[in-house]
Order: sequence, then C-alpha cells, then structure tokens
Amino acid sequence: MKLMDILRALKDKYNQTKTIKYDLKKYKNYCCDSYSNVESCTTYERDILVLGHTIEKGLSHKNIKAKFGIDSANLLAKKLSQYVKVNDINNFVLSNGVSILRKYININESIGVPSNELPKIDFDVDKINKSNVGTYEISKSDFFKNSQESFNILAESRRTVRLYDSTSEPISNDEINEVIRVAQNTPSPCNRQAVRIHIVKDKEKIKQLCDIQKGSNGFGINSGALLVVVSDLRYYTVAERRLPMYDCGSFSMSLVYSAFQKNLGTCILNGSFNETQDRKCKEILGLSDYEIISSFIILNKIVDKESILVAKSERRNLEEIVNYVGE
Repeated sequence: MKLMDILRALKDKYNQTKTIKYDLKKYKNYCCDSYSNVESCTTYERDILVLGHTIEKGLSHKNIKAKFGIDSANLLAKKLSQYVKVNDINNFVLSNGVSILRKYININESIGVPSNELPKIDFDVDKINKSNVGTYEISKSDFFKNSQESFNILAESRRTVRLYDSTSEPISNDEINEVIRVAQNTPSPCNRQAVRIHIVKDKEKIKQLCDIQKGSNGFGINSGALLVVVSDLRYYTVAERRLPMYDCGSFSMSLVYSAFQKNLGTCILNGSFNETQDRKCKEILGLSDYEIISSFIILNKIVDKESILVAKSERRNLEEIVNYVGE
C-alpha cells in the first residue's frame, strides 16, 4: 500500500470517529429514555403522544378487555397532570391526550369497570377542546373506496390496518412483488438503490420477529406477510450516515401507498432495535451485519365483507409543522 493510500485511510478513520462523536453528542444531549425523569415541555409532549397512541391502537379491538393497558393509562394521566403545570402548552397535544384518556375511561366504565379502578383526570378539562380520537369501524369496500383516486385523496384516505380480531387472507408473491415494483420508483440519492426488502410469510418466524419488536402484540401474527425493510451500509460513506434511514423511510412510504392502491392494508413497525434485538432479528432472517434494519411492514389482505376498527390518529395543525424562513 502506498503512503498516500495509508494517509487517506487514516484520514477516513479520523473523520469517521469525529462524525460519530458529533452525532452521539446530540443524542446524549437531546434524547432520553421514554418516561424518564428528565422533565421538559417537549419530553412531556412526546410521552403524552406515544402513550396516547398506545392506548388508541388498543381500542382497535372489537372485544375490549377490561382495564386493557391500565399501566399506560395511569402513566398518561400522570404525564398530563405534570404537563398542564408547564408554560407554553401545546393545545393539540393536551387535547389529544385528554380526549384519549377520557375515551379509555368511558369505554371501561361502559363494560363495568368501577371508576375507582381507573385513572383520574385531576385538573379542569371543561375548557379543553375535544379531539377526534379513538377508532371507527369501516367495511373493506369503504376503506379502499378511494384507492384509485388522485394521490392527495388516496394519501388522505389511507390508514394503518391492525387485524386484532381476524386473520389476513393469503397474499401471493405476485401481489407482493407488484407492490414493491411500484415502490422502486422512490427517489434514491445518486440512484444507488440500496434498499432491500426481506419478505416473511412463515407464521412462526413472523411471531418470533413480532415478539422481538414488541409493538404488534395481538395483530402481528394475523398478518398475511411481514416485510423487513433494510439498507445496505456498504453503499454509503460516513458523511452520508443518515441516508440509509432516509432511503428506507422514503421507500416504505411509497410501498404503503402502493399497497393501499392494490387494496392491501399495512402497518409500519419501528425497527430501532438494541444490539440484542438486532442480532436476534438478523439471525432469524439470515441478514448480514452490513444490513441495517429500518422497519417491519405488516401486510394484510382484509376478508371481503369484513369490517375493521381503525385508529383515528389525529394530525397536528399544519401551522405547527411549517416554518417559512425569514417571513
């Protein structure tokens, strides 16, 4: 190896370490474990939204179990009580959290759970606007009625499908391949196309993977297929360290819209695993170490004439997420 090659390799290693330290510092300063004792307005908002979603998706069961998710509900009540005492409250977050908790309390009381066994809202909620939360029941034909419309109508109609109370019909390889083929048109930086999709149909493997992921209890096993979205790290430089997840995220959104257009339901599951989880998943899937897992995507074919319960998952106001720089 020539001297210049050695120096270039050393420089690359130095830049790699420097870049990783730069990112690590940001994560250490601004990210904290969920429900930790680090108290700030933003962490309260994060916890309220995550806990609220956990409860709301539980409402997608047609047969609600008494006091389901009671620990999450109690923690949500605690976080809401803390949040109302801080400055600069976000009305969407507060309204969303309170509305979901009230829905949880009302449903449990309607099936006979004593009020003293349920969370309490210990602040005045009369002036808080109610959010459109919970679930709604919809037939398969109505759920997909806009799947052939223009993109803006299709995108506003698509919702996550969790089959708690039924099982997906079988989905053929040709159907899955066609969904993925359309998603291949997703923009990819420098056209490197480093995303790979690993398809799992074996029920035992799906169960093992969902047990590791932990966010699909009760519905993951009912899916017609589980798609594992990964990116090949060998296609990126250290300076492009964020591109693998960008590539996977963009591809995943194209995929779920493509699936909806083909009358297939989807649910994206977080693939941010710790080392033990990551190694277990890769062992089950036979993945190489250079493949980084972004997410699982559950694929469902809903039985004809069946109705499903869908979480409403209300969105923030546009003004909250848009900033025109300098205006």
